Amino acid sequence: MNSTKEKSIKKDKLILNKVKLLEDNDVKEFVNFLAEKWDEGLKFNVGIKKRGSKAVYIPIVSLKDMLDNYYWEYSINTSPKDFPKDSYKGSTLNESEAVLSYCKNKLINNKGINTNEDELRVGTEIVFRWGGVFTKGNKIKATDKNYDLQKDYKEVIQKWNNIYSKNADFSSRDKFDFTSNAGFTKVYSLILPDFIIYDSRVSVALAYLINLCFNGIIPEILNIYIPAPRGVNTERRTVNSSFLPTNQNNSRHFYSNVIASLLLSESLKLISDKDNTVKLRDLEASLFMMGYDVSRS
Repeated sequence: MNSTKEKSIKKDKLILNKVKLLEDNDVKEFVNFLAEKWDEGLKFNVGIKKRGSKAVYIPIVSLKDMLDNYYWEYSINTSPKDFPKDSYKGSTLNESEAVLSYCKNKLINNKGINTNEDELRVGTEIVFRWGGVFTKGNKIKATDKNYDLQKDYKEVIQKWNNIYSKNADFSSRDKFDFTSNAGFTKVYSLILPDFIIYDSRVSVALAYLINLCFNGIIPEILNIYIPAPRGVNTERRTVNSSFLPTNQNNSRHFYSNVIASLLLSESLKLISDKDNTVKLRDLEASLFMMGYDVSRS
């Protein structure tokens, strides 16, 4: 049997829950490793790529340092009447957070998922445009009034609540109707508590750090799947052959997204003991910057 297929089958059979994951000794070791890297211990060259110019690489010594160099050049090519006029374009984390705050208010309210279908679609579309993922499949689901976004969002809320609060089992073979990919993970990070964005950049940075922590011998429980990058040389986001691609599989993507969210949330608790101003979005954003090009480090 092909070795890659063997790895895939073995990983697909792994059934986890929150307690089982977080009580694992390898997971505990990595959570501590990640928290330590917030302040020091990194040796990494992060790429800053501005539109129309070549990437500039900056030496980085900590995840906090990574966050301080955050840069995401976005452009919102649409015009809702109530959209902040100074938020159509930006590159800083504060500018991105202003966009996401607007979207969150369109997606949810104090009663849960917004029942106003038009507002729900506006919030979803702008998240996609901000993240550069307003692609064919995502676009159809965001704009087609025959597609039931409310149903999907309610289902993902219930599934995350079962995993996060009720310790339900989850695996990379779980069946569900909602979409889990590099686009919808950005929406879910706004409607779910303690849930991070899991795209090609965040995922490969997390894989890079797992690989670094365990010197290339990846524990099965931390063997996450990696979404393929769009329009990027895959070598720039390749860490270790143990980390297989999601291959646009919703179940594999959500499984990895859950693991990543729990890992970062646990690490944040340790970071907060030293600095309680750090947010989960900060830790996620630092990995986003790291994931620009791991081949340089």
